[in-house]
Amino acid sequence: MHSPNSRANSTRHSARMMLLVWLCAIVTSGTAATPGGPQPLDVVELGRTTEDGEEKVSAAVEPGDVVLGGLFMIHQAAEGNGCGALASQMGLQALETMLYTVDVINNSTFLPGFKLGVRALDDCNQESKSLERSLDFVHRPVCENDSGVGQGQHQDKGSDSAHVVGVVGSASSLNSITVANLLKLFKIPQISYWSTSPDLSDSRRFPYFFRAVPSDQYQAQAMIDIVLHFNWTYISIVYENSNYGVQGIEEVKKLAGANDVCVAVKEMIPRDGNESVYDRIVGNLLKATDARAVILWALDESADKFFKALGRANAVHKFIWIGSDSWSGRQLSTFGNEDLVEGAITIQPMSAPIPAFDDYFTSLNPLTYDRDPWFREFWEQHFNCSLPYNNTAAGVRGPSDRPRCPGNLKLGTANNYSQEGQIQFVADSVWAFAHALRDMHRAYCSGDGLCNRMRPVKGQELREFLRNVSFQGVSGNAFQFTPNGNGPVVHYKILNYQQVSPNKYKFVPVGYYKEGLQLNTSAVRYRLMDDKFPKSSCWRPCSHNEMKFKRDGECCWSCLPCEQYEFLQDEFTCTECPNGTKPTDNLTECTNIQERYLQPNTSSAISALVFATIGEFATIFTACIYIRHRDTPVVKASGRELSGLLLVGVFLCYALTYLFLAPPTILTCGLQQFLMGIAFTLCYASLLVKTNRVYRIFTYGKSTTKRPNFISPLSQIVITLILVLVQGFLSVTWLAAVPPDAVRHYPDRGQVQIVCNAFITSTSLLGLAFPLVLLILCTGFAFMTRKIPGHFNEAKCIGFTMYSSCIVWLAMIPIYILTISNIELRIVSMYIAISLCATVCLACLFLPRIYLILIRPERNVRITISSGPRKMKLTGAVYPNSSSNISNHSPYSNIHDQGRNNTL
Repeated sequence: MHSPNSRANSTRHSARMMLLVWLCAIVTSGTAATPGGPQPLDVVELGRTTEDGEEKVSAAVEPGDVVLGGLFMIHQAAEGNGCGALASQMGLQALETMLYTVDVINNSTFLPGFKLGVRALDDCNQESKSLERSLDFVHRPVCENDSGVGQGQHQDKGSDSAHVVGVVGSASSLNSITVANLLKLFKIPQISYWSTSPDLSDSRRFPYFFRAVPSDQYQAQAMIDIVLHFNWTYISIVYENSNYGVQGIEEVKKLAGANDVCVAVKEMIPRDGNESVYDRIVGNLLKATDARAVILWALDESADKFFKALGRANAVHKFIWIGSDSWSGRQLSTFGNEDLVEGAITIQPMSAPIPAFDDYFTSLNPLTYDRDPWFREFWEQHFNCSLPYNNTAAGVRGPSDRPRCPGNLKLGTANNYSQEGQIQFVADSVWAFAHALRDMHRAYCSGDGLCNRMRPVKGQELREFLRNVSFQGVSGNAFQFTPNGNGPVVHYKILNYQQVSPNKYKFVPVGYYKEGLQLNTSAVRYRLMDDKFPKSSCWRPCSHNEMKFKRDGECCWSCLPCEQYEFLQDEFTCTECPNGTKPTDNLTECTNIQERYLQPNTSSAISALVFATIGEFATIFTACIYIRHRDTPVVKASGRELSGLLLVGVFLCYALTYLFLAPPTILTCGLQQFLMGIAFTLCYASLLVKTNRVYRIFTYGKSTTKRPNFISPLSQIVITLILVLVQGFLSVTWLAAVPPDAVRHYPDRGQVQIVCNAFITSTSLLGLAFPLVLLILCTGFAFMTRKIPGHFNEAKCIGFTMYSSCIVWLAMIPIYILTISNIELRIVSMYIAISLCATVCLACLFLPRIYLILIRPERNVRITISSGPRKMKLTGAVYPNSSSNISNHSPYSNIHDQGRNNTL
């Protein structure tokens, strides 16, 4: 297996090349010394040495015409360069599966006229051993490459050391990579039965490598799907420091990040780690108390050591394990660790058992079976007994302290035998070679037996036939290599390690994975009496009004409440609702805020409406009195025509209050803009014309007897209407420039008002610009006529009206401008000011006359006075104490006052 450190990989690759150069020199010298070409290596016991001190190799041998090499993990790795304990399931059963499959093929007519041979070796699950053992398969000088020398053509038919045309193995990815780097130099095809590293999918780097299993990419996806199925969002990862572990976990990390699964602890198991290393890893896992789910990607040997460290830490029922295929279903990883592993969910490539293999394997007996040099060691270990000493048996160093094995022992389920769950892929690998050799024979040979074209079998040609094999595998599914040499994408079995009854444990199938996870949730069990898996999450669930928040570099989130007018766009984002909307109660979307306008049912509106209604009735009442008494001196003196226009203006001013309180529409907004200016223009234009007439009469009267121009009633009406037309033109222009509309206004975030657009800005004052100019001019004329004789004190009433109106507008305009943020107050201030101005006009100009007409009719008389060179007949009214207003220095002091009760 590769280390993730590329520099280490490069160093190992250089070491291999140096070894090959050294091998070239040795083999070349051996060739020169031996006339017939290079001789095969001797086959002796493991651990034994020849007289010259060189180690000799034990091999399981089956003679044949075409020999397949085999690399198996018969023993586990040990410290240094030695071999450790026997691996009965992963090693010995895998080897016997190859031998059994070869027997099945050879005992049939599948291969026409030739048989398969086997030369299987033990690599002890070590990279260095794999390289050493694979050198045994190379029977030609390294330096000659494709010369044909050393291809076994000089070996006798049936020799156990005949040319190896292909290799089945190795089990681990790291060892397979090492062997593939060597075998590609000699163009020897290799099929691995359990190596799943994604690196091995690179056909340019490993052109002669094939495998019967899919890449770990699919296994990683299956693991993450299991994590997501149980909603485990906070996990830990423990992996082996090998190409198998590193590459697999890299894929897991990538998929975890893409699915918002946080990794709390990531620990690497070194290949030569001691107990203290495993204890440290377990201690770090226990610190992450919320990360209960742990992905364990390691070989069964490493998994066994890891679980024993958990036992030392008394970490029973602390974690939920998601296991990789290398320890899934394996007794080595679970034996003695049952209570620690219970509840584990593991992945295993979908494979079918080989029923006939059980009969074959349980029929073997070491007293009669010597094809497998390690079977005696397995027998002694399995039954904890010793066999008679055999100096040719591999692994047997001498007499044992164990009791002697009885002769009636037999393997079976009763003595803890179970078939390794993935030996199907060993059989499929052998069948792939058999199909390729048969296809080659059909292509090259016309009869039975090996023809000259297949003596020797060239690896480059065999590789092409392997690429095109297609057959029904042991499981019954179609078997064919993918373009990059991977096995078919098979299903993955999902296994759950359960305590099926007190103190009885086993792996139970609970689902499968193929293009998605299919899990029988009801069959998955955490403990014997507890089906519910614990949570593995550091995230508390956020409430409906909270978003998830993760700071940079942090794995777990905290919950932050959304602001008042924000909704949850997604679980990590609060977004403000647009103006005029507010979030729904569950914050999933925004909904419109109920629109409102200035309601007539408020206290201020009711007061204004009552005031305006009284004013309108008072105006109508005044108009009726004027009409009824239109020929009396008081009415004539006030100017009947101008008074009529003035009353129309006052009535419109009161009527505007109703428009301001009506629901805003384009029509009502347009009427407000238009009538506001017209109403005030009618009022102030009438008063301006009237004060101007009085001013011109008395000014002309001091210097000439000529009658002033445009003082007739008709001319005054025409002038007033012209001024009203000017305002009408200005109003129409304003309406065209700023079309009226009812718009939404947001006085605060939680309110939506429908108002006329003129009130949003201060443009509504533009409609009053011309009337205010008239007001100022009228006030000026009223001021200039303040000292006329008391008989003409109507000018004083007009002056008082103008002064009062100015005060109202001087107070209203600043209030209007400063209430930009409160449109309701702005509108209220506007219609109050309009009503006050109308009331001032009504009270100051018409109330005294109504008083004379109705209460003091005796004063409603006509008087005649002389002024200078001519006599003037004017009709007016004499108000109490009005004569006191005539100054001795006034130009009108020579006018004789006929008495305070006379009318002028």
